[in-house]
Amino acid sequence: MNPFGKQPVTGIEILEHEWRIVQVVPTTGAITVLHEFRVPFGPLPDDPAGRVAAKAGALRESLKQRRLRLTEARLCIPKSAVTVRYRRLPPSQNETELAQMARFEAERHIPFHAERHLIGYHVMGREELAGVDVLTVAVDGPVVEEVLTICAQAGIDVASADVSSLALYRLFLMRRAAPAGSPMKTGAGEAATATAGGASSATATALLHIGEESSEIVLLQNHIALFARSCSAGLRSLGEAMGLSVPVDPSGLDAMAMLPAAGRDSPDRPAELAGDAAALVYNPPEEEPAPGGLLDLNGSPEGRFERLAAAQEGAKQTPPDGPAFDGNQSLRPADSSATERTTEAQAAFQAWLERLTQEIRRTYEFAYREFNCPALSSLLISGAGARIGRMREYLERALGVSAGPLLGAVYPPPRLSPAAEAAGAGPPGDAALAIATALDNPERSERGVNLLPEAHLRRRRRQRQSYAVMTTAALALCALSLAGILFYRQNANIREAVEAYRQFIDANRARVAEIEKMEFEIQVFNEFRNPNKSALHILDYVCSLDVVERGAVKLTAFLFEQGKEVTLMGHAFTLADINQLNEDLARSPFFRKTEILDHPPTNLAQRTQPIYQFKITCLPKLDEGPAPGRSAKR
Repeated sequence: MNPFGKQPVTGIEILEHEWRIVQVVPTTGAITVLHEFRVPFGPLPDDPAGRVAAKAGALRESLKQRRLRLTEARLCIPKSAVTVRYRRLPPSQNETELAQMARFEAERHIPFHAERHLIGYHVMGREELAGVDVLTVAVDGPVVEEVLTICAQAGIDVASADVSSLALYRLFLMRRAAPAGSPMKTGAGEAATATAGGASSATATALLHIGEESSEIVLLQNHIALFARSCSAGLRSLGEAMGLSVPVDPSGLDAMAMLPAAGRDSPDRPAELAGDAAALVYNPPEEEPAPGGLLDLNGSPEGRFERLAAAQEGAKQTPPDGPAFDGNQSLRPADSSATERTTEAQAAFQAWLERLTQEIRRTYEFAYREFNCPALSSLLISGAGARIGRMREYLERALGVSAGPLLGAVYPPPRLSPAAEAAGAGPPGDAALAIATALDNPERSERGVNLLPEAHLRRRRRQRQSYAVMTTAALALCALSLAGILFYRQNANIREAVEAYRQFIDANRARVAEIEKMEFEIQVFNEFRNPNKSALHILDYVCSLDVVERGAVKLTAFLFEQGKEVTLMGHAFTLADINQLNEDLARSPFFRKTEILDHPPTNLAQRTQPIYQFKITCLPKLDEGPAPGRSAKR
């Protein structure tokens, strides 16, 4: 894992008989699925403690085999365990006040033990005058506590808990906007409407997730979720009804084969649907409704599904004349008993499809009565059940609305990593709820819902703070250790360098003294060769100075030592004359430095005025010219 790149996030779909775990890395251009697997629990004991231990053991063993450690996991609780209601609250910008109003509304729909329920809310839209559209969610505390206990025993760090209906709704919000001129536009903050031929934009969209153990249904008007419910019409119930001991392979089923021949071959049915669901809009013709079509959605409640009920009744009485049941390979008839089993499986599959469409109709009926839901215009499908052959065509025939894939228009699109494909991960659409849960972060979005108990959140915050303190302390200790090591190493290098310099100086000290002696001898030799620096020449220069010529200063001694200093001694009547002599000597071309050593006053016999005796030392200038046979730069 790259510590400087995107960190993977984990989503866990909680089911009764298995958990689906997805680990994804969200990037700008795609959602990469690193791991996708299911953990089946098998037969579970009856007592709650044994059931928790069995599930935790299965999870721990599965994670150990894959060498995974799940941190920051986000749970997706099934809708069957959660109460979800749409409410429009009064306008408010105060989040505390909004949370109190959402809790009050949610408690009205909790039948018992409202005090132990965990309540959250999801903001879908704000209007300055109309109010705030929210979805209130409530789950019984023991349900979440049991899941947290399983995760704690399995070593899973849980960061948040969400609801499957909200995860399905967020998938819808992730859908990219349709191209310009498209009849449908979807996305966060945009109306999920479909219009055709100038029809009214007051239409509704249904989201359907056909999972392993249940199916989720969410009805939307524009981008507002009006109603959500779940039913047990999942693939597991289909397999049990068909008498299968193995999970149903949805890609081996054909939904359109369960319709009567008139319904399959009708010229009025929509064309084959594929590609981006944003462009899948279909309105059946008003003159001659398609078989099973749901045209008059806004009619009277008594006659709204009359034609659909008649079509379904005909489908029950008319045996399908399509190919033999194309389900699991073990169901293909080989003898009379196999033929009987295949017929029973066909009937079970047809009954399952009818039940699923009936649940969609019931959901719409309730939304129509309670929220005045407009006519359905489109149906977006996800989950493993979406892979049933020609399932979208069947739902179009049964409900008379356009149907398309929900995950096909999600941006960025989820895709399996090569490692996940090699490990046999299923299609991303099967794990749509887990992926949507993994991508949600309630701490960074006002739309997020976190149904974890406050005690768990406080404990987790304390653990994170303790971990942060310990990590900071460890990093500080490492930094101090590294600084100490660096300081010790630097001092050792300095000591080694000083010792090396000392040895070098000791080794070259005699050589340096010899070179200095040679340079001094060369300088003396050059001075002897230069007559301008001889004693007579210097004495003649001194005698030519003004203070000496006019007799203000009398010289009594001139000491000259070649290459060293020149000493002048004498007397003068005033100190000003002595200073003038010293300044003139300092400006001479022979000396680089002059100094008056002494000038005491002296009284001479037969003179009332004292005189000053002086002594001036002069240092000669060094020879600036190159010595014979040597370079000027040394």
